[in-house]
Amino acid sequence: MTALLGAVGSEALFAWAQAILAREPAQALEQTTAQLAQGREPSQLLADLLQHVRNLLVVRSLQSGGSTEGALARVIDEPPERIKRLSEQAGGSTAPELLLMLQMLTNAYELARRSSTAQIILELAVLKLATREHWASLEEISRRLEAFETAASSSRPAASRPDPAPAASKPSNSGAAFVAPEPAAAAAQEAGQAVIGSESVLLEQILGIWPKFLERLGAQRMSLAAYLAHARPLAAEGRQVIVGLEGSALHHEVLAAVENRRLIERLLGELCGGVVMVEYATLPPTDPAASSAGESAAGGGGEPPSGLVHDIVRLFNATVIDRPRQP
Repeated sequence: MTALLGAVGSEALFAWAQAILAREPAQALEQTTAQLAQGREPSQLLADLLQHVRNLLVVRSLQSGGSTEGALARVIDEPPERIKRLSEQAGGSTAPELLLMLQMLTNAYELARRSSTAQIILELAVLKLATREHWASLEEISRRLEAFETAASSSRPAASRPDPAPAASKPSNSGAAFVAPEPAAAAAQEAGQAVIGSESVLLEQILGIWPKFLERLGAQRMSLAAYLAHARPLAAEGRQVIVGLEGSALHHEVLAAVENRRLIERLLGELCGGVVMVEYATLPPTDPAASSAGESAAGGGGEPPSGLVHDIVRLFNATVIDRPRQP
């Protein structure tokens, strides 16, 4: 039945996943080639590997929480002996590492489904995972962000802030500077929420609390924190902060989902002490691949990479190598 469905057999799947987890790229690629030689579709292979890594993540997370075998059996539809093997295999990895692997495989699967080069995407994903370096934990990322913000603050020259523009509404007796509230803002104020007015102050607040925000977000939704780990606040407009994102269109879709957006805006609002709305913008490519591609196009040696190539470069942190110029 497994062969008829084009899925990977149990033993082969365990061996394939073990080669990736053990950082053995030659063995992992050999297993991939063997599965492709049997006529299996690259997207189906990615789906099988996704499901296996998902099971490893569930087992690893529940083990850390002290869950029983009965609890594992309720969330993983596998026989007891297979769950035992999953537990043994998951023991060599951490939950955050498995989560990041799952996210990369998800992105690769979405990319492979709409590409005519699905086999290349599968092989790139396997090699990228099997040759991965140590992934920093969320706490390490937060520490780096805090160090970056401290260095940026110390290097900024002290300057007097410009006085905010006078509000169009009646001046407040308290003397605090607020932008004239719009109808939505007025409703928020009636509900007991403060509205952040000065755009420069809001942006400084967001930059200051960003590491703490990532830490809190990671405690509730680690996947969202991982998507935002390399993002940065760019500007503020009224009560809205613009966050620059690096990554594929999938990152934008996930972060812009209503439930995720509400969680992000709520955490930012709690840390800032007011209403905060979030919008996302795509950061321009700053990696060597993008710059080399741009130079090639500017010099007439080739065309700019297509959208699919950009997606692959972002997903695998790849490098675009210029094709030899024709004499």
